[in-house]
Amino acid sequence: GKISAIQSACYQMIGSAEGVETLIQTLSDAGSRIYESVQHQQGVSDRIAENADATSQEVHDLSTRISRVKEAAQETRNLSDNVRTHSTDVEDRLDGLLTGTQEKLKQIGENTSLTLC
Repeated sequence: GKISAIQSACYQMIGSAEGVETLIQTLSDAGSRIYESVQHQQGVSDRIAENADATSQEVHDLSTRISRVKEAAQETRNLSDNVRTHSTDVEDRLDGLLTGTQEKLKQIGENTSLTLC
């Protein structure tokens, strides 16, 4: 009676303790998986942040290059305007020299006693 009841109670306690131990192991395994998942997620988040930083730097570099191209285009426009202005000046001077030379030649033709200088 009593011994068998005590033995039965002991077996139930051992069974319960084993069940608790199994449950603790299951919880520990779940905790480990959660920790691993969090670590993996942290790694993914770090890579996303690195990629975002790299993309941001590339966008900044591209913006800088575009600004430099705009500046170079403006400088080219300015130089083109200068060339146009100077070529107009040269054209006007050459036209003046040609007209003057033609007048001198005409005068020489009319009066051979004039000199060019």
